[in-house]
Amino acid sequence: MVFWTLDVPTGFITGFRQGEILQMEPAKVANHYMRTWFFFNIILVTLDWISIIGISNVKNMYRIVRLLRLVKVRRLSGDIMEHVTSESFRIIADIAQLILCVLLGNHITACLWYYVGTYRSWEDSWVKASGLANKSLAYNYTTSLHWSLTQLTPASMEVVPRNALERSCTVFIVCADMVIFGSIVSNITACMTRLRNLNKARNDMYSALRRYMVENNISVSVSGAVWGYLHGEEKKPGRRLHEADVSALSILPKSLRSDLQHAVFWPVIGAHPFFHHLDADHPRTMRMVYRQTLAEVSVIGGQEVFGTGERSDRMFFCARGPLSYTKLKQSLSDKNDGVQDSLVSNTFSNRSSNVPGTDSITIEDGQWLCEPALWVDWKHQGLLTARRHSELISIRAVEFCNVFLKAGKAVPGASRYAAIYAEYVALATDVDDLGASLTQLADMAVKSFSQGEIAPASRTWKSELSEHVARLTRKPSHRTSR
Repeated sequence: MVFWTLDVPTGFITGFRQGEILQMEPAKVANHYMRTWFFFNIILVTLDWISIIGISNVKNMYRIVRLLRLVKVRRLSGDIMEHVTSESFRIIADIAQLILCVLLGNHITACLWYYVGTYRSWEDSWVKASGLANKSLAYNYTTSLHWSLTQLTPASMEVVPRNALERSCTVFIVCADMVIFGSIVSNITACMTRLRNLNKARNDMYSALRRYMVENNISVSVSGAVWGYLHGEEKKPGRRLHEADVSALSILPKSLRSDLQHAVFWPVIGAHPFFHHLDADHPRTMRMVYRQTLAEVSVIGGQEVFGTGERSDRMFFCARGPLSYTKLKQSLSDKNDGVQDSLVSNTFSNRSSNVPGTDSITIEDGQWLCEPALWVDWKHQGLLTARRHSELISIRAVEFCNVFLKAGKAVPGASRYAAIYAEYVALATDVDDLGASLTQLADMAVKSFSQGEIAPASRTWKSELSEHVARLTRKPSHRTSR
């Protein structure tokens, strides 16, 4: 009762879907609510309070009208199920809903059957023939419910029609059961089949594992350890669903798909100062970055993402971690000091040394690595491994540069940022895959996207980006050139 009462004012702050748009403006939400559910809710809540007060005549008059609330319950349950991601839970919920429909239908049938048995003063009725006239209401109801259930199954009972009205009612109920309840039962069967098919791959895998262990006489201790590990892995969070896995997204228009990508990726990459300024000043270019450069990567616990000395061609953001970044302690002589005098074509590559000792750093959600790969030629300075199942978002350097080759207005800011970052990499003595600090990056982004004077360059930004792309796509040789 309290829930339905509070639900009335809540409707004024609950958005609604208008075509492809989720409408959240207060004025439009209030207007829509007043034209749809407001008066319906007011009437039902008023009837609820009248029934509590105890006005019997009004209470009996409107008791059936209150069943209209089932329409609202159906809509609320649909809204809740939209947020459920487990397919097994959705199937079980569908089965439970169908069973409730069967029980509700049998309840209505039982009430109708009892009403027919007590309608007027028939000389012979099933109520009188069964000796229910002096029985309790609970016994009479359960007898009627028992009879209604037998109409769905081959079961039988002692209650049978005794007059023309009861016989006609029985024929009507049997015909209705064949159509309505037969359809419900078939839907329950279909749901059970879906549930079995959902677990088929898992069951087949476990069946093959059992057979393998039996045929190879695996000891109880080893097999127990294997099963314990597998059951433990099932409880851990699995691979997140990626955009490429959802085929329905391919039919969305580019603008709507870009909005969806922004909602998914922005919470992860939006904390980076460069992308924050790029989105604020050039949102269309940022949408191109989403569409053409980003890729989602899943790694299992213990899997290596990259290793020391490998050539890097992408930047990583941690969407779900944690991961471990292990950097070998290197001497300054290991740093390749051949840095070209160019905005984005500076090269800086460290080669792993055999100096003992490592530094392990935890990479948490929202952190990033390998930003130098976007602006200079780069080799990884450490080892990145996943501590457990992790999700990464990568920005491919070649596609990233190609975006700015096509986006004219956004290029000056990106070109200035590339020049500043390349200079930082050339002059710093301890740059690794973690890159510059957040404070340094924020300062670089402010200088790059401000309206200050642009330093003259010896070559155009397009030629510099093109050369950087060419180096990234060139097959690495066995010799390392400065």
